[in-house]
Amino acid sequence: MGKGLLRPRLKPGETGAVRLAYASLATPRATLRVVDAGANLQDVRGELEAEGVATSNVNTPRHRGWRLIRGKFQNTKAYREGRVVIQDEASQTGGGTCVAGAWTAVLDLCAAPGMKAGQIAQLLGSGTLVACDRSVPRLRTMGKLLPQWIPSAVNLRMVRLDAARTLPFSAKFDRILLDAPCSGTGTLARNPEIKWRLDLRDIRASRSCRPRCC
Repeated sequence: MGKGLLRPRLKPGETGAVRLAYASLATPRATLRVVDAGANLQDVRGELEAEGVATSNVNTPRHRGWRLIRGKFQNTKAYREGRVVIQDEASQTGGGTCVAGAWTAVLDLCAAPGMKAGQIAQLLGSGTLVACDRSVPRLRTMGKLLPQWIPSAVNLRMVRLDAARTLPFSAKFDRILLDAPCSGTGTLARNPEIKWRLDLRDIRASRSCRPRCC
């Protein structure tokens, strides 16, 4: 393949778009998170290193993990025991930002399958977490995964609802997290088939859903 095909001649203003397109094709590294908010990060990292897993730091708010550099983390004792999980940086950023303060009541809309909800519960330490989703199958999945990540002092409630409708709560929440369903085009690197599955109608449909969370 000639260089001309790899480096097309660009018109003014197109450079940023082409860089974004190339970036979307680069497979991102897996990002790990330590589940227990009270665990010593250096001890866990040293444990992973002893089993041949090398990591680098990530710059997410209140991050509790690292980016994988090399090694089979699935074979480590920490991963097998559920003390370390895979969670994208973007997902960790959402959960970490939501509870960056002394809050006691958090509402997580569109919570399934529960990875961010588990992160929020650990960072809360105590209080109330209401995790919601409108999909019954996804709620069932969350019901299996989430309880193992909930500290005993956190009161967890799982609710089926549609966040596009008026919310049925009379209680007040310190923080509300809404990671709304979207086109998914931000995950092209992990899911390249999206480029052929979506069209303009799907993009417009994702914009038409306006959650009523306030």
